[in-house]
Amino acid sequence: SGEDRYATTLVEHGVIPIFVRLIRTGDAQIVEQSAWAIGHLVGENPEIRDLCLTEGVMPPLMEAVVGHVPSHVKKVRNATWAISNLCRGKPKPSLSLVSPAIPVLAKLIRAANDDSIITDACWSLSYIADISEEAVDMVLATGIASHLASLLNGSTPLIKKTAALPTVGNILSGNEDQTQLMIDAGVIPALSELLEIDRKTTRREVCWALSNIAAGSSQQVQALFDATPPVFPKVLEIVRTGTMDVRKEALWVVNNGLGICSWESILYLVDTLQVLRVLCELLSISNAAVLTAALQCIHKLLKRAADKGHIDRFIAKLADMNARSAIENLQSHRSSEVRQVTLSLLEAFF
Repeated sequence: SGEDRYATTLVEHGVIPIFVRLIRTGDAQIVEQSAWAIGHLVGENPEIRDLCLTEGVMPPLMEAVVGHVPSHVKKVRNATWAISNLCRGKPKPSLSLVSPAIPVLAKLIRAANDDSIITDACWSLSYIADISEEAVDMVLATGIASHLASLLNGSTPLIKKTAALPTVGNILSGNEDQTQLMIDAGVIPALSELLEIDRKTTRREVCWALSNIAAGSSQQVQALFDATPPVFPKVLEIVRTGTMDVRKEALWVVNNGLGICSWESILYLVDTLQVLRVLCELLSISNAAVLTAALQCIHKLLKRAADKGHIDRFIAKLADMNARSAIENLQSHRSSEVRQVTLSLLEAFF
């Protein structure tokens, strides 16, 4: 657990095969300490991580956690934590080397009676699911979707919710079929409830997950509008009051959904939730990413209105808010992206 150069020296002197042999002894204390050492050895070093994987560290660690819950809890905790370190990092590990752990991790998430074990198992699946769509398929093949969704619900301790959330988000960033499996598992109501947690990182992760759903099919976007508890009132409240990085993620939920949601949903956003007013309130801030997203949302709303012959009504709403002058002022913004999006909006509709 010291400096990286010490870890490199240990690896050069052949410590990895020694740890493999020690873990294979099956002695609980030896396995516990060896797994702890491997987790620290890997640390933040992807080269050592890959050496550990190619030299066969993963299989004995998997053996160490199978069938030993709740007995020898410390051993299982350390082994699961070591597995999570073997699954993370940039560049990402080879799927072929970490995928054998997927069913073992899914079993731990379902069966373990220890928050630390479940948390590290969730993080491991999150790292693996982030590798590729093929990896997401492997995770979903374990049937873990409904259990992950349940971990986001109600009385689940926050530490487990925050570990399950990135796993869910990485699955939702896959293809539409993968996203649909999570929707069918009940993830949208769970995500909507999580928006009520007044914690910046949680809200940012939830908005990112919801934006992935909003980037899916028209039916998946509609599922967001049909959700109970409602999603979009909470998202727009975050757009109004959140920190800038959370506002940006919340705006992507709106932005992704505007292109393909139903016209009825557009009217709900504009007339009931006052989305144009919320967006216009952002035009006076300086954050370029938030401004760009807000302008893109206004552009999409006006395009949808033009397609339906309602452009004059939407332009009139903007006029009531003195939006045109605010938009025109952004032509001199320091961000070239803001200037470009502003010019496009003005040329198209004003």
